[in-house]
Amino acid sequence: LLLHRDPDLGIVAGTQPGGLYRLGDDGGIDALSLGEPLPVQSMLRDDEGTLWLGTYGRGLWRQWADGRRERFPLPGAGLVFDLTEDRDGNLWASTVRGLFRIRDSAFMPFGEAEGASDAVFVVAVDSDGSVLAGAENAGLFRITADGRSSEPWPMLAGQSVSSLLLRDNGELWVGTFGDGLKRFADSAGGRLIGTVDGLAGGHILAMVERADGSVWIASDGGVDRWQDGAVEPAPLQQAVSGTLVRHFRETRDGTLWLGTNDGILAWDGESVRRWNRDDGLAGNIVVAIHEDPRGILWIGSRDGGLTRREGDRLFAFGAEQGVPQPSVLAILDDGDGGLWLPGGEGLTWADRDSLDVVARGEAAQATARLLRENDGLRSAQFQGGFQPAGAAGPDGRLWLPTNGGVVGFDPDAVLAPAPRLQSYVEAVRVNGEPVALSRPLTLPATLNSLEIDYTAPQLSNAENVRFRYRVGDDGEWQDAGTRRTAYFTSMPAGERVFTVQAKTDAGPFPDPNGDSARLLLNRTPHWYETPWAPVGVTLLLVLMAGLGYRLLDRRARGREQRLEQLVNRRTEELQAALAKVEEISRIDSLTGVANRRYFEERLAATWKMAARAVRPVSVIMLDIDRFKQFNDSLGHQAGDECLRQIAEGLQGGLLRDNDLVARYGGEEFVILLYDADADGAARVARRIIEQVDALKLRHPESDVSPYVTVSLGCATARAGELEDPYVLVDRADRALYDAKRAGRSQLKVFATSA
Repeated sequence: LLLHRDPDLGIVAGTQPGGLYRLGDDGGIDALSLGEPLPVQSMLRDDEGTLWLGTYGRGLWRQWADGRRERFPLPGAGLVFDLTEDRDGNLWASTVRGLFRIRDSAFMPFGEAEGASDAVFVVAVDSDGSVLAGAENAGLFRITADGRSSEPWPMLAGQSVSSLLLRDNGELWVGTFGDGLKRFADSAGGRLIGTVDGLAGGHILAMVERADGSVWIASDGGVDRWQDGAVEPAPLQQAVSGTLVRHFRETRDGTLWLGTNDGILAWDGESVRRWNRDDGLAGNIVVAIHEDPRGILWIGSRDGGLTRREGDRLFAFGAEQGVPQPSVLAILDDGDGGLWLPGGEGLTWADRDSLDVVARGEAAQATARLLRENDGLRSAQFQGGFQPAGAAGPDGRLWLPTNGGVVGFDPDAVLAPAPRLQSYVEAVRVNGEPVALSRPLTLPATLNSLEIDYTAPQLSNAENVRFRYRVGDDGEWQDAGTRRTAYFTSMPAGERVFTVQAKTDAGPFPDPNGDSARLLLNRTPHWYETPWAPVGVTLLLVLMAGLGYRLLDRRARGREQRLEQLVNRRTEELQAALAKVEEISRIDSLTGVANRRYFEERLAATWKMAARAVRPVSVIMLDIDRFKQFNDSLGHQAGDECLRQIAEGLQGGLLRDNDLVARYGGEEFVILLYDADADGAARVARRIIEQVDALKLRHPESDVSPYVTVSLGCATARAGELEDPYVLVDRADRALYDAKRAGRSQLKVFATSA
């Protein structure tokens, strides 16, 4: 299968049964130990000394310099034909599933592929530097401090971990979704604290240890305080009645701050103060609170973004102020003047000083940057709403939960200066016809269209390379964005230098005389642009003024028409491309129904329309029962097919064109019904149950039914009854969990009086 010369091993041969052999210094054949039979058919040692092995049917493997070996996750790519490394350090793998690019990333993910879980809710860092990650239906995982391995916490297998607290006495408190909380002195066993012990609810959302040693616990039933070995209702229980507390923060002055679904509360031990969107908060669903070293509070909301509180003054940041995404699920300070703000669209880094300047009215926009998958993230959709939704390690590394597992990163590495790019001129078209590149490039006097194509080779994040160009050494720079063609309809006679520069989205442009592509242009002059032209032109104008005027006017109109046609054609192409991108961005690629982002857009629009028309809005939350067991027993391909058929069944259960089915995340779907009261929504929900039952999808591991079943939660409200539509979504979600607690495969309707 393989004959290869390795810089360390020499001549190496791989065989079909799975052996790897090298030619020894004495001419003999030595077998190389791989730990297990691997039919190696391609091999590469990269610049860092890591050995990569492409196999026939066993995927891609890498062996570190210390001898560790692991399989590298390439989706469905069991056959790896060839490997190569480019000058940027990217590894390229030719496989049966196509070409894959593997590159170093400043982000270190730990998800299902690394032996952990993708659906991570909370993350904390222990005193030894190890990372604890709480996941949905997968318990708790511990990632070693060196980031080399992860292992499950055996006492919590199969549970949904929704909150973590590392106490000063070394105890670990683990809050679960539905099973109360457990106290661990070590990993050998834990003591359960539940509703029988006085907890207000079994769904634990947040915990904090206060300076007096008490522990405050937020659940779906309210807020409790654990003190002196007993649980009791918190003194401010009445103030949080009717809402959910999602975050605690005790500031240095002893004030306890609570983030809720209805704004933020401050309790000084005697009285409670409240702020919400009407008071200047960016949003009502507060899920993160951070106090910086100066005592300034930074507040993150899921439905509005970032708020700064200094004294009693609130300042809300949005896109106009330079903060690029409308949700902030956690706030982490890197200790170097940067705030890291994960959200539903990616990870935002913001310079804290620039935020201060904007809040004081001294600047219009802050310095911020939004990081997505193209920047090295496995998933740009971060998780929030549970505490802690982020943590900092003793080495300065930050850890955050995403729907692709927990991710850790060194802020300095993420913000490292981008590589400098060299630009090149690729092609030139004169009056619509391609011409050969020459120096100088001679242009005709009749020039009316000049197009110059340029590029900057970049194999990583190439779609975010930006360009600027100018004509003449003293000309103004034109920002071309990501466009790779410069258009001109005229050019002055004589010699001019065309200069183009490139940069990555995160870096600056080079110095004006730095890395650039230059093209010398020489436009041939018209006869009237020659030195003797003034005399001849004067005589010609006297004799033929009328004819000359008409001729020049006709020529100008012709140039204008051609330019207008060119601009119209390019505009139509751009509009078509944008329409296609917009359509793709709204659809979940697996199920074909709307994605969560589009659901949130439709929810806001439907809520406004319902408010104007005084009509009810209903939301149905749906969860596939025991879906993890379905996946474990039948495989992920069967799970994906199940999701697609369920999505088709959901759409079949709707009768109106303006109703919406969307995938909310994982095996969870949401249905949005405009002008549907509680009875109408319940009828739709029952029709959906019938549609799913009719599919008869076998579920060998379900304790509910031999076939796949679903649980549904329904909630209805009018826009005038609630200020925020996400409260309606939250109610439907709570009704869904009531259905699951009641045995699954049924519908529960949120009772307003409950």
